[in-house]
Amino acid sequence: MNKIGIVIRETWIRQVKSVSFCMMVLAPLIAIALNFFVIHGASGQFQSSSSSERIAYVVSDKRVPYQGVVKNTSLETAKKRLHADKIDNYAVISLSGSQIHANLYGDTLTKRGEATIQTTLGSIQKRVSIMASGLTTEQVQTLSTVPKLTKHVSADRTKQTAKEISSFVMTIVLYFFMITYSSIVSQEIVAEKGTKIMEVVLSSIKGSHYFIGKIFGMALVMITHFAIYAVTGVAMMRIPQVHDIFKKGSIGFETIKNIDFRVVLFVGLGIFFYMLLSAFAGSLVSKIEDAGKAASPIVFLIIITFVLSMNSFGSEPSSLLKSLSFIPFFSPILAPSYMIGGYLTPALSYTAMGILALSDVLLFSLLAKLYPKLMLQTDSVSPLKAVSSAFKN
Repeated sequence: MNKIGIVIRETWIRQVKSVSFCMMVLAPLIAIALNFFVIHGASGQFQSSSSSERIAYVVSDKRVPYQGVVKNTSLETAKKRLHADKIDNYAVISLSGSQIHANLYGDTLTKRGEATIQTTLGSIQKRVSIMASGLTTEQVQTLSTVPKLTKHVSADRTKQTAKEISSFVMTIVLYFFMITYSSIVSQEIVAEKGTKIMEVVLSSIKGSHYFIGKIFGMALVMITHFAIYAVTGVAMMRIPQVHDIFKKGSIGFETIKNIDFRVVLFVGLGIFFYMLLSAFAGSLVSKIEDAGKAASPIVFLIIITFVLSMNSFGSEPSSLLKSLSFIPFFSPILAPSYMIGGYLTPALSYTAMGILALSDVLLFSLLAKLYPKLMLQTDSVSPLKAVSSAFKN
C-alpha cells in the first residue's frame, strides 16, 4: 500500500506542477474574469460610485423644491469636479412658471445617465405640479395611491429555467473535463510506455498496484482541478454583483441547487469510467507520437454523446436517448442532464448509477490485470493483437 501511495503522490505532483495543468486551470478563470469585468465595467456597475453620484445638480433658483431629491452644488464646484473627472455631467436647474428647466453640461452622456437625470427632474417636477395645484396632503396621498397586485402564480417557470441552465452548464463542464482528461491520461500512459523503463518499474512493484496508483493519482489531479474552481467560486461570492446573482430565491440559486449529491456522484463515476477507457487506449500503443491516435476513439465517443445531449436540450428526450443513459459509454454525459431535468425518476437514476458503478469496478479489475502485460509490449502491433496477446499471457 505504501508503494501505491508513492505512485499516487508522484503522479499527482508531476501533473499539478506542469505548466499545462496551470494553463488548463487558469485559462477558463481568466476568460470568465475578463468577461465579467468587461460586461459590468461597461455598464458602470464597477464604478466606485453610482450613476446618480456621477451627476451634480446646481439649483440657484430657491423656488425649486429639490430638498430630499438631489444635493445642491455650487456652479463653481460642479465645474471643478467635471474638470477633475470626478463627475460625468452637471445639470443647472431652474423654474419657469410651473415647469422645471435644466441645462446639462459634460463631455459625454450615457443612456443610463440620461435616464437618471430624467427620473430626478421628473420627481422635482411632480413636487412643483402638486404645489401649483394647491392640493391638500390628503388629496396628494389619494392621488399617490398605487394598485395592489396579489400574485397567485407558481414559480415553476423559474425552476424550469434553472433546470435548463443547470443541465446546459453541466453538459458543457462534463464535455470539457472528459475531453481534457481523456487526452491527459492516454498521454501519461503512452509517455511511460514509450520510455521502455516499465520493466524496471514493474520489477519493484506489482503491475496491478502500479496501475491503481496511476489511475488514482490522475483522479486526484482531477479532484484538485474541481476543488480550485469550487474555492474560486466561493471566493467570488463575496463580490456583491456575483452574490446578487446567486442570492436565495434567484435563478442562480436554483441553478446550483439542482446539482445535488446524486448528480455529483454520477459525474465522478462517469469521468472515472472515461479515465479507465483512456488508460486502456493509451496502453495499446507504444510510441508517444501515437498518443493522439490512442485517445481519438474516446474523444469521438464523447463528442457523439455531447451532440446527442445537446439535440434534446430544452425538451424531453426520446425513449432511445433515455435508454442510452443506462449504457456506460453514453450515460456519463446524458444521465446527469436528464437527472437535473427530471426526465429520470430517482429509481431510474440510481439504476443507471448502479450500472455505471458496476462497469467501473469490472473495467478497473480487468485493466489492473491486463495493464502490466500491455505496458511491457513495446512492439508496434494492432490494438486487437495487443489485447489478444495480453489475454493469452
